Amino acid sequence: MARAKRKGYKDVLLGNITVPAESDKVTDKALISARKANNTAFEDLLLLIDGEQASGRVAFNIVRGAKTSELTDGDAALAWKRLSDKYEPKSAPSRLALKNEFNSKVLKNANSDPDAWLTELEDLRVRLIAAGSKMDDDEFLEHVLNSLPKDYEIVVSKLEDRLGAETDPLTIEDVRSALNLKYQRLTKGKGGSNGASSDDGHETALFAGGFKGNCNNCGEWGHKGYQCPKKNGGGGENNNSGSRKFSGKCHYCKKVGHRAFECQKKKADKGNNSSERSGAAIDDESEDDELELAFMAGDGKSTSNPKNLWIADSGNSRHLT
Repeated sequence: MARAKRKGYKDVLLGNITVPAESDKVTDKALISARKANNTAFEDLLLLIDGEQASGRVAFNIVRGAKTSELTDGDAALAWKRLSDKYEPKSAPSRLALKNEFNSKVLKNANSDPDAWLTELEDLRVRLIAAGSKMDDDEFLEHVLNSLPKDYEIVVSKLEDRLGAETDPLTIEDVRSALNLKYQRLTKGKGGSNGASSDDGHETALFAGGFKGNCNNCGEWGHKGYQCPKKNGGGGENNNSGSRKFSGKCHYCKKVGHRAFECQKKKADKGNNSSERSGAAIDDESEDDELELAFMAGDGKSTSNPKNLWIADSGNSRHLT
């Protein structure tokens, strides 16, 4: 419609101007202009459709078939009416379907972008209004505020006080701005990395929670052997069935390819009653004893005494320096 208005054939598309039949001989400038506008509109409708897609071919055939005995080369108003009936129906069942879709649109969780969600809601609202439904701003905003996850409770409590207020009433853009700001705060720093650099170049340690070491069962990072989901034939690639070689590192000799309870060096040391365990950080008595690791970052750029300043990712009960 924006293009039609700019190119001067909007009234032709809407049927507000009667286009003379092609067989009629007209001399009136208005009728000549109307015929020209109809031809331009029909041409644009055909050329602006993407015929490479299946849905585009359907739309193309809808337009191509919009011809009458008076306008054998194409009736733009008829083509537009058929397109509107197809893609913007105004029947009661269509309005009901759109209304149900609108009511089911909720922001599922804090990881979902509220800006994209609001845009979808606004599009559905426009389609509902075009189909003959009535929905004012307050009704739209009520649905928005009632369809947010618990993470937005504080934001909702601040915004709902302005809903329907005579002074400083709540607007859609106010809601969009507040939700985007909250979304940025909720997702700030989420990247899944165990370490990052701050803006001033100093290394910082980020606490990600959970066990910080390799599993003695599958060799993967982040859980202990007794917590391993792949233990006892759990369906993973590295389970106790022995179908795949252990790819982790032994906590006793530090070599890759076997677990501490399988370590030949450990068995030999125990057999010789050796009191020293070279290369062992912690004495492993069973396969479930894990090496507790702490990520630490020293501030080497401090001018006072950098060796005494540590930043600890303190998720452990003990630390070694």
